[in-house]
Amino acid sequence: MEDLTTSMHNIGVGSQKEAIIMRIITAVTLIYLPGTFVSTLFSTDVVRFHDDGKEAFSKTALSRWLQVTFPLTMLTLLVAFSVFRLADKKRRTALSVFGDVELGSTIEPPSYVTSPIEISTAVALFFTVVNLQVRLADVQSLYPKSPLVLQGDVSTRGLPAFATIFAFHLDMADNRFSDHDSCMRELKAKVGACTMTAVCGRSYVLVEELTQWLRSKAHPGKSTTQLGRLVIAAYRDYNGIAPSSTDKLMEQDSYCLVIFSILLLLGRGNLIHVFQKHNILDTHLPIPLQQLQSKFETARISDAKQLAADFDEKQWPFCPAKFDFHYSQEYNEHKILPICKKEKINEKGGTAQLWQIEVKEEFVGHHLKQAVSFSRYNCSPSSTEPDWRYQFALKSFEDGSMSLYENEKTAFDALRKNNGMVQYLADYTHAERRNADSEAPPRMFGNQEEYVIRHTFNLLLEFGEFDLDEYFAQISPPSLQAEIEDFWSSLFDVADALDGIHNLKIETHGVVQEFHGWHADIKPDNILRVHGKFKLSDPGFAKFKKKAETDPQEFVLGGTETYGCVFSIAATWVVFGYTGIQNFQKVREKGIAQICSAPKPQQHAESSISSISAGDYFHDGQQILEDVTNWHRVLRSALRKTDRVTSGLLDLVDQRMLLGSADSRIKANSLCSELKQLAAQSQEGPRIEIPASIMETLLETDKDAASTIWSVIGSNVAQPLNAPDSRKARKSRLLGIPLMKTAHRSEGL
Repeated sequence: MEDLTTSMHNIGVGSQKEAIIMRIITAVTLIYLPGTFVSTLFSTDVVRFHDDGKEAFSKTALSRWLQVTFPLTMLTLLVAFSVFRLADKKRRTALSVFGDVELGSTIEPPSYVTSPIEISTAVALFFTVVNLQVRLADVQSLYPKSPLVLQGDVSTRGLPAFATIFAFHLDMADNRFSDHDSCMRELKAKVGACTMTAVCGRSYVLVEELTQWLRSKAHPGKSTTQLGRLVIAAYRDYNGIAPSSTDKLMEQDSYCLVIFSILLLLGRGNLIHVFQKHNILDTHLPIPLQQLQSKFETARISDAKQLAADFDEKQWPFCPAKFDFHYSQEYNEHKILPICKKEKINEKGGTAQLWQIEVKEEFVGHHLKQAVSFSRYNCSPSSTEPDWRYQFALKSFEDGSMSLYENEKTAFDALRKNNGMVQYLADYTHAERRNADSEAPPRMFGNQEEYVIRHTFNLLLEFGEFDLDEYFAQISPPSLQAEIEDFWSSLFDVADALDGIHNLKIETHGVVQEFHGWHADIKPDNILRVHGKFKLSDPGFAKFKKKAETDPQEFVLGGTETYGCVFSIAATWVVFGYTGIQNFQKVREKGIAQICSAPKPQQHAESSISSISAGDYFHDGQQILEDVTNWHRVLRSALRKTDRVTSGLLDLVDQRMLLGSADSRIKANSLCSELKQLAAQSQEGPRIEIPASIMETLLETDKDAASTIWSVIGSNVAQPLNAPDSRKARKSRLLGIPLMKTAHRSEGL
């Protein structure tokens, strides 16, 4: 670096010496050239020499010569001086913009305004050409047939020659302009190619892709980078050495590629060294407007206020939000969230909305990438350039639900070390721009955006491919011994999360506090399939109280009963598939309907049984439905020989979980022990071996099977098979239902 600086200094000194010499030559030429031209024009009639040695002097000729020569000399010097003053004024204006250029440094006049040297040279060449033409005319009059004499009219040769020479100098300036324009067109085209539209309707820039292009070679086989070309173009108005360099722009402590790009788009790229000197760097983006104005005024930039406003408007697309692990952020209305896809999953009790979102890899922090590496996927697998994105679940609370948001955030944070719990990844609040009359992005009226500000409170969570309801509907139940054992083992992990809620421990500054907790909303809709594992979600309905000698009543009532209902539905799916789940629901609904329609004894008129309404329940308000217990008997009678888990689990559900008396139900920690023991017992005894050829075929078939039924036949499957159309069409749809994946086949085999 030191050698490079020395070399550039030597080049600058040499250029300065050459400039001085050229100015001396120009000054001498300006003094002598008019006289030479006029003397030639008058054919030296002032003094004549005759053959006899006599000479004749003409005062009239001398007077005429002085009358023409002196004004012409003054006019030439005046024009040259005027052009010099114009260029010097341009230089001083540039210095006022640059404000902080060190004392003693020089900046050459703008190159796009032809310099005094160029004008003087052009004028000198013009006079020389005309002088040559006049002398050739004299020779032509004396020796008209000489082959050395140019033929043709003298008046048609002098001015075109001057025009050609002057056009050459202007063309040099035009080339400097055209190179600058070419650089700017390429930069704007690249910024446009790197610009995406977020789901909110606002645009943001893929900064990593842009900066990678800036570092790339401008031309194959040459060392000049795109950034180098842009630096030269930014300082095109100055013939001296640029105050900044590509190396300095990319140094870690003065990194300014994004800021340089913004300044170029504003037509102010030649201010980049001012930004670096005043510590306005990429790492500080986005910079508040007031801070920008203050720094620009300190830098003595003449239009500091206007430039600050322009820069503030331009900077936001270049610095969208970036998500990282356990980050908690608060974003104003200017911040752009780089969410490139957003689809609603469901409404959560009217208090929040659950979304599936996608974010490009560039805007996912390093620690978050490690935490959710399984959610990375290529959005364009058929393209030569992969489009890597990450999938997340986003739970959004509107204004008025902040207390629910804080409660759920606290619960997620306390349970983040529990593997059976959906992991909380980050959170943020955002002042979103929206239409005044809808949830849509703001509308444009002319150049003005019409919007209102609405605050949202957001939790970034692991994304579940299915909830348990969707999983049962779209995946074939397990049939082989290993498949059944793996499914139940995965679902048993949810018990660990339940135990973590029931016996919560929080350590704060070395002090451990213990709480009783209860989820109060365990159902298939809140159990998600996350990267091959079942996890409990939605702890926002969970309640916590400090531990005392006796359990709180809410803890007793909100214990393991609801988890037993989930096990009952899951056992139905294992034995009968999704059709069995639908039949089981009808059995429960019919049982409740019979209870509601039956006459009530007088002593039970005011009991809880009388308050139950038609619906899908596992109890009558006091006791578990007899139909549920009978259904479990049906399941036991239909078990496969390969199933060594379901029968024991149904015994646990009937005897320890689905009980009318809350005090008699099993506690969460005891349940975890029972489930682990049940899983271990299933591993005992002889295993049913599968021939290798059959195992290989089953694995290949499952690998090629559809992940979801909708991915193959789309919405057609939603049509009922008994729709009023032809029998052939019904059979075609029935046979067209694809072979679906089998639960835990690949893991079991």
